[in-house]
Amino acid sequence: MLRKENLLTLFREYYATANLEVENIPRREIAFLTWDKRMVRHQSHDSIESLREVAQKRAPMALYASLSQYLDPSHRAPKDVDRKSVDCQECGHAYKSDSPKSLCPKCGVENEKANVNTKDRRAMDLAFDIDYGDIPGSADRTPRENLGAAALSTINLIKLLREDFGFGGTDDIEVTFSGKKGFHVRVDSSEHPLFSHMDQKDESVRRAFVQYVSGYDFSPMDFILVKAHAQSANTWHLKAFESGWGKRFNESIEYFLKVAHKDDGTFTDVLRMYMPWYTDKTRKGQKKNLPSHKVIEGFRHACCEYGARIMKGDDIRQMKDAEAKRLFSFALARTRLRYASFVDRRVTADKARVLRVPGSLHGGSGLVCCKVPSLDHLKDMSWILDLQKELLGDEEVEVSISKVANTYYGVFEPGRHLVSKHIAYAMLCSQ
Repeated sequence: MLRKENLLTLFREYYATANLEVENIPRREIAFLTWDKRMVRHQSHDSIESLREVAQKRAPMALYASLSQYLDPSHRAPKDVDRKSVDCQECGHAYKSDSPKSLCPKCGVENEKANVNTKDRRAMDLAFDIDYGDIPGSADRTPRENLGAAALSTINLIKLLREDFGFGGTDDIEVTFSGKKGFHVRVDSSEHPLFSHMDQKDESVRRAFVQYVSGYDFSPMDFILVKAHAQSANTWHLKAFESGWGKRFNESIEYFLKVAHKDDGTFTDVLRMYMPWYTDKTRKGQKKNLPSHKVIEGFRHACCEYGARIMKGDDIRQMKDAEAKRLFSFALARTRLRYASFVDRRVTADKARVLRVPGSLHGGSGLVCCKVPSLDHLKDMSWILDLQKELLGDEEVEVSISKVANTYYGVFEPGRHLVSKHIAYAMLCSQ
């Protein structure tokens, strides 16, 4: 009979033969998350075998490796470091603290302020973190649906990297399932002209990169040509983009103008699907309410009347400004939902960031963090659960849980259950 107290034994059993993957491990800082939610940082190992032995002994809740490479990965910063802000290495929440160690107010993990400058950082991977919690509408989807949304966002990121930045080869990009809510994307940028000669202290390029692939800071007017007239008001026109976000925005404009010619129900359903969402902290990710039926009817009529001329380059302000701005707002929302990647803003530029080690166990989900074999695998998430059988075992075991276990395999009521071993990991971790 397996119970919650058997988790450490199960984790040690897994790490005895785990296939952990850390590139250039002697230069990486290794971190462990303990079961009492303390982030133990500044560890170093010369080999995967050494890391596996320690992981088997300590059976951590999570195992991480740094994105940066250092001459001295185990060096600790002085205790009197005066850095005020802290980025939680587990959930990504940013908060302020005056003490060297502090609890994240969001997830409760104890984080240590990490001054990586004293470690003599010599390189940093270009990496992205995609978590389905950052994708609008996540509260209304099931965990498996959310993982599918994160997979789509990952596919979008790879397309943008290839089409807009020229990362072409399949060996350039590595995608890893994080073990719970999304994916990590690591890019080999060593030979890319944009990054190969970039100063290691220059974070602006990385931040601009995130803003571009996510579309966070785009405004509709970025894609509109404004013409000034001496005797009349300015006019608005679509720019003739041939590629990039401008072309994608124009395609969304054309999409809504065409859908307007269908029936009221279809047009309303499309507006509901691509309704813009709130961006403020309290309502972030929640979709706004649809306009009234009367407003939608007027908007649809304006799109039908002026759509053909707008697509030919005529003044968009032939329709009322309110209707034009509504068209822009919906078009931008559709463009981002269909083509953007909702990556975490902080991870790519954070010099102290650590990400989960491929092959390690996620103590919150009971799933193994694993590499995605190909882009096609992101279109069907069933392979992730199938792989868990291979890695964790599929022999039947008896499990006893004291509260409801909500897992990727389903929901299990309190009590005794006879399940496959890989499902037992997930059930016990949920406790």
